[in-house]
Amino acid sequence: MWRMTPFVVLAIFVLSLFACRSQMNDQGKEDTMVNGVSEKVMQFLGSEIVDIIKNPEVVDSYKIKIKKENSGTRIAGYPVVAQGPALTAQQIDQIRSVLLDRNTYMFDYVKKCLFLPEYALKFRKGAGEVVVLLCFSCEELTFVYNGKELLEDFDNATPKIRGLIQALFR
Repeated sequence: MWRMTPFVVLAIFVLSLFACRSQMNDQGKEDTMVNGVSEKVMQFLGSEIVDIIKNPEVVDSYKIKIKKENSGTRIAGYPVVAQGPALTAQQIDQIRSVLLDRNTYMFDYVKKCLFLPEYALKFRKGAGEVVVLLCFSCEELTFVYNGKELLEDFDNATPKIRGLIQALFR
């Protein structure tokens, strides 16, 4: 019995590493492009969100508290700690290409992680606005549009998004 204990502990440890993610069966589907955007991204975000992200008039940046509150200046329910600068045209191109890239997301996995966003980007076009909440501890983001929230992993684009946020909030 004592000889088996290290192997049992190792097996439990290895299995627990994979328990943080559960795979959803979406493999084998071919991803086509719709107006320059992956069909998978288009289905996830919807055409209205994609349109605002593709053609924003302005994109504002915010540092936010990780917990929703009902007081003070808020964005998507989260208190604003500091407003950062509006993104430059180059920064908008950079974040647009990341957010509309199918390879940014891990659609086939679901994380079991507490979403605690630290930053927000607000895309505005006319009367429409999309807020993107960024959580680096989980490497997840949430799109907030017309009262709906869409959560997805952005592990594959973490360095690009973190670099943009660091440039905005030096």
